[in-house]
Amino acid sequence: MPAEGNVYLCGLSGSGKSTVAPLLAQRRGAESIDTDRSIVAEAGISIAELFEREGERGFRDREARAIEAACARTNCVVALGGGALERPRSFERILATGTLVFLDAPLEVLELRLRAAGGTEVRPLLREPGALAKLRDRRLPSYRRANLTVDTAALSPLEVAIRIEEALR
Repeated sequence: MPAEGNVYLCGLSGSGKSTVAPLLAQRRGAESIDTDRSIVAEAGISIAELFEREGERGFRDREARAIEAACARTNCVVALGGGALERPRSFERILATGTLVFLDAPLEVLELRLRAAGGTEVRPLLREPGALAKLRDRRLPSYRRANLTVDTAALSPLEVAIRIEEALR
C-alpha cells in the first residue's frame, strides 16, 4: 500500500471522515482538508441550501472542483463527501494521487451517529426513509475499490486514525 501522496477518506455520512481526517493529519504532519467544508466556504451557504438552489448536480459540480483542488495539493488528509467517488474523473484523480481509505460501519451505527449529529437537516440526501441503505447499495462498489478498509463501528476516531497510520507504514 502506498505510504506517499495524499490520504483520502471515503464512506457514508456518519462513518467518521470529517472527525478522523484532522486527527490523522496531525499524526502524519499533514494538512487536513474536508471537501464539504471547502464547498460551503466557497459558496457561502450550507450544503442543504446548495441542494435547494442548485440541485444535486450543481452540488456535485462544486464537489468535483473541490476534489480537483485537493488532488493538486500534496501531503494532505482529505475527508471526501459521501458521494465524491460517483464521478469517474474525480475517482481516478483520487486513486492517482494517493491512498483511498474506506471508513465503514453498519447502517445502524451510521444512523445513530447521524441522529446525534443533527440528522437530515444537514444531509439533504438522507431525508427519505431508507435513503442511507439505498446510498450504501449504490456507493459500495466504489468504496470497495479503496486501498484500505477500516470498520469504525467499535473504534474511537483516534483509534481509527492510528489504525490507518499503522497500515500506511
